[in-house]
Amino acid sequence: MNDALSGAAVYSDAPEWDGFWLYRLFDAAKVRRRFELLNFADLFERIPPAAFLEAKAEVQKKTPHRHRASDDVLHMRALYRLAGDDAGQ
Repeated sequence: MNDALSGAAVYSDAPEWDGFWLYRLFDAAKVRRRFELLNFADLFERIPPAAFLEAKAEVQKKTPHRHRASDDVLHMRALYRLAGDDAGQ
């Protein structure tokens, strides 16, 4: 992971949960993590709440958030693409 992600910002929709497991993994390997884990929701802070809720509803119709890794990735990617322009991304 460090080789592929070193210096990168990695976004998660559950950073506390994922951070816990990353800590356990890197601690067991006695290796320091060389990438930053951030909250996916922070990407949309600059979008007006009404616009974000509208984008989120549209994305939910196209790619439901089912709490499975592959579905979640498709959902987050669609939300990022739809709302990303409004966020200045």
